[in-house]
Amino acid sequence: MPPSKEESPASSASAKAAATASGGESNADENAGRTAATTQPAADAASAQPESEMTPEATPEPAEAKASAEPEAELEIVEAEEEELEEFEAGGGDPRRLQLYTPSSMYEWGQMEVKFFQQLYTQTQFFDGDGGTVDQGSRATYYSGIGNILFGLNQRVNFGVDFWVQSVLIDGENTSPFKLFTFPGAPNSRTALTAIGPKIKFQPFRNLNGFTIQSAFLLPVASDPEGRTNGRPFLATENYIWWTQIFYTHNFTEQLQLFGEIDPYWNINRGEGNGFFATPASVFFSYFPNRKFTLYAMNQFWPTYGDGFFSSYWYQAGLGAKYQVGESFDLEIMYGRFLFGRNAAGPATAINLGVRFVKW
Repeated sequence: MPPSKEESPASSASAKAAATASGGESNADENAGRTAATTQPAADAASAQPESEMTPEATPEPAEAKASAEPEAELEIVEAEEEELEEFEAGGGDPRRLQLYTPSSMYEWGQMEVKFFQQLYTQTQFFDGDGGTVDQGSRATYYSGIGNILFGLNQRVNFGVDFWVQSVLIDGENTSPFKLFTFPGAPNSRTALTAIGPKIKFQPFRNLNGFTIQSAFLLPVASDPEGRTNGRPFLATENYIWWTQIFYTHNFTEQLQLFGEIDPYWNINRGEGNGFFATPASVFFSYFPNRKFTLYAMNQFWPTYGDGFFSSYWYQAGLGAKYQVGESFDLEIMYGRFLFGRNAAGPATAINLGVRFVKW
């Protein structure tokens, strides 16, 4: 994610990607293994009446019985289809199908999730106040490694901790973005653990499994991350971050799914910097070719509020894939482009890699 006037790409873009890019699959519930109901039209039973008992006056009865039974049969078929979808949401009889565990999923006592999502973000231009692009005369490359640890308490409440490791390199326009991974010890580069903090996740409505809310409070831990006195480039915000994420998952079929998220995001001023408020929103459309492989498309809009309502904004679109390895690991890759914005960084490119482990 690109920087606005208030924040750098390292502190906003990669953190947001880490928290939401793995979404787009169904929440798993406790009813795995449920089988769909089978139906038989009641009209068959009506038509089985012995001929010896039928009279001319009684001949319309089988037709009436059939007519009355048809709505009941249709209702049973609809109920059976709904149970099939519920079985899919429950993991199709396979509770260790990681494809179904998304940011809106909850874990039970004794279960835990460890996720490490990495982003390489690079740009040579930025969006001005009119939405036009301006060459910045250099290449700015940021790496963000976002660690998430989540512990299950019960199906209504989970808790955990997040931490961010970030790097920055400001170099010539023709410099490879991957030079950042040599971690050069020069004044134009820097790497540090930038933030750490607790989080809580809860399901507010017992009958709405796909809807959950997560809230984290991140404390800055790096020394002078904005480079005010150390002569180094901007690495991360020096402010507190209170980040609340509202997740929702909806299954259209066993292969098509919608995941959405909207976040109240507060950057809280604690010193010389300026705080701000934003409401980033993300939408993921996912397709499941099989039980281990996921393809998804994502869209993300990040507005920051201030003068003129939106003081800055940017929009990102991307494509991604995930694959489950064994019972407890999955791997993820995503490519994103920052297509338009105002008073923000970009147009830019982001390459994302993630790994997740679940202890059952």
